[in-house]
Amino acid sequence: MKTILISGTIVLIGVILWYLFSSCSPKKENSSNVIEKEFVGKGSIFVTNMTKEELLRAIEDFMRIYTQDGHPYTRPAIQEKSQGFLLTFDDNIDYFGFCFWVNYLVYSDKAVRHNDHVTGWLQVKDVEDEKIRFFAHQTLMLYIPSSDAEYDNVYFTTSDGKCFKQEFSDSRLLEQQTSVLKPYQSIPQ
Repeated sequence: MKTILISGTIVLIGVILWYLFSSCSPKKENSSNVIEKEFVGKGSIFVTNMTKEELLRAIEDFMRIYTQDGHPYTRPAIQEKSQGFLLTFDDNIDYFGFCFWVNYLVYSDKAVRHNDHVTGWLQVKDVEDEKIRFFAHQTLMLYIPSSDAEYDNVYFTTSDGKCFKQEFSDSRLLEQQTSVLKPYQSIPQ
């Protein structure tokens, strides 16, 4: 009986100490860098070095995989250009959905990484989230640099030259980068 009482006391002290230290320790994520409210815009993705068949297969696979949970992704319109294909989405594509499109198109073929062949532009409308309101009415250029080895994020450069990394984890962490990984370019016409 005495052993059980001592063990219980030790466990209780351990739980109390864990609670105190975990609530006082600094958090890994800065809450000011977490996107809490979704925002929308008009999206375009320019794809090069893919055949039309490869692109259509990637779009079909995306729709099959990502609409299983009931999310209403819109199929993009495809316009053939001399250098590749321009995919356009409706005026209300959500930010994370657009990020998923760019990421999926880059990694759609297990044998070929399309890092240098997929670039997206999201013309942001209003932004309700106070922490990221400076993105309102800007165009974000989304891409994944060739150096990426994580596969679950996307980067973007703003039209005013700032670079960010958007993680897809549950935290929706947005990290400003110290250097611009890909300079901003306008949407191909």
